[in-house]
Amino acid sequence: MRRAPFFVALFLCAIANAACDIDVTPPVSLQKFYPPGPIRREEKGAVVLEITVEFGRTHPVDVKIITGSGYPDLDAAAVKIAKAFDIRTECLTGAVRRTVHFDKDPNPAMHYDYAVPAETYIWVED
Repeated sequence: MRRAPFFVALFLCAIANAACDIDVTPPVSLQKFYPPGPIRREEKGAVVLEITVEFGRTHPVDVKIITGSGYPDLDAAAVKIAKAFDIRTECLTGAVRRTVHFDKDPNPAMHYDYAVPAETYIWVED
């Protein structure tokens, strides 16, 4: 039974890893990630991502699309945003899901005889 301490240590490590927090902070200037093509085409949507993290790394190790927006440019922009996330964790490895939303103000302000371009918005949801 020399292997018992190894399995106990492995089990305790797995429990500690499952219970640790993963702090995910999006970049400050999210709006610069909204691609110009989708803005012109008035594309909007949400992208659900799985973000893999490792202890000691400040950015994700891997980013996978779980549910796409239906627009390839928005999906690619969401992955780019996720790769720019700042990560802090005590976990050896772990994964979190985040939803990146792309939207556009549906009511652009009218100024004199022309419409002011609508504002675009990006936000991240846990």
